[in-house]
Amino acid sequence: MYAWALERGHTIWNPSFAPFAKHWPRLCDDLFISPTGPLRVGRTIATTLRGQQAVFVGLRWIAKRGLLGPVMRPGKDSGADHVVLPPTDQGFREPTGRCLVLLRWCVRNPAGLRKHRAKIMEMFEPNEAIRADRAAFAARLGDRDRLRVGVHVRHTDYRNHMGGICYIPMEQFLAEMRRVQERFKARRPIFAVFSDEPRRAEEFEGMEVVISNGSAIEDIHRMSALDVMMGPLSTFALWGMYSGGGVVYDFANHAANPAIGWITDGMDAAHSLDALAAWLERPREVPRVA
Repeated sequence: MYAWALERGHTIWNPSFAPFAKHWPRLCDDLFISPTGPLRVGRTIATTLRGQQAVFVGLRWIAKRGLLGPVMRPGKDSGADHVVLPPTDQGFREPTGRCLVLLRWCVRNPAGLRKHRAKIMEMFEPNEAIRADRAAFAARLGDRDRLRVGVHVRHTDYRNHMGGICYIPMEQFLAEMRRVQERFKARRPIFAVFSDEPRRAEEFEGMEVVISNGSAIEDIHRMSALDVMMGPLSTFALWGMYSGGGVVYDFANHAANPAIGWITDGMDAAHSLDALAAWLERPREVPRVA
């Protein structure tokens, strides 16, 4: 949606995102998340306004009744399960009026993600504490010439989500980690393990691993210091790779399922070991983090 705003000169107001704004100074100072008409406020005021979940609930109630302007609800009553925004859809007919209320999360804009990546990442530059934590974590991974491979073990909700379509058992993770270790042994892979369950280094016999026990906000930024993130198709890991210029290794080939494969549109993802090798050999488009 921000890419759409950049493309068209629109202003975005996303009050539901306010509780997270403290992690990104630009959002903390710009509650409209706007490229054109930002509302600049002081940090203290921004912190106060971050308690506006109640305001968001009220606005949502008003918006759903069409009192702010046209309402678009992809996946519910719009006749389509998603909406594709410009610049991906150059023929998109924007509703008339000063305000469009877009409810639900079924929004896609792969061309926008690529075209406007620099501006998007400028808006989402993390605060100093997060940058320091990321640098400290990256230092634990040693020499920057080594291949940094993240392992995203997401089990607690993925066991049952969508019938377990994205669930990957530890045995499959371990087998694929050994394949990656063998294929890229010249680059001395080191594995950074991110898990929503307790993990021990002893589980990864014969592999050099660093286990991250950070918070969610720390982990998603620690991921950006890696080259590869292997695991399920998760927007969490995809954002980590998008922000750091890395690639998601979808070794279970979940992208072949049309129900979830679209998630990688506009993102860098490899769906086989050969494809991963080819991606790693090409010139890097985005400077490495840390």
